[in-house]
Amino acid sequence: MVERREGHLVVVSSVAGKLGAPVSSSYCASKHALQGYFNTLRMELIDACVNVTVVCPGPVVSNGAENAIMGSIEKVLSSMSKWKLPSAVQDFRRVLVYD
Repeated sequence: MVERREGHLVVVSSVAGKLGAPVSSSYCASKHALQGYFNTLRMELIDACVNVTVVCPGPVVSNGAENAIMGSIEKVLSSMSKWKLPSAVQDFRRVLVYD
C-alpha cells in the first residue's frame, strides 16, 4: 500500500474502547489500545495516501458478556469448594451461585 501510494485499512473495534464499561476492563483496554494504535498509524500513513478507518460498533444483544462473567465466577466458586472455608464464606458462595 505504501509503495503503491494508495490503500485503505479498515479495523473493527468497539465503542467500549472509547467509553469504559463495568466488569469489562480487559476488553475495554484492548479496544482502547487498538484504537490508539490505528489512530496513530492513520497519522503516520497520511503522506503515503493510505487511509485508516476504525469502525466502533455499539453494544449488541448477546449473552457473551454474561457467559464470560458467570463462567469466571463459576470457575472460582467451584475451586472454592475444595478449600476448607469458614461457613460464612460457604454461605456467601451459595448466594452468588443461586440468587
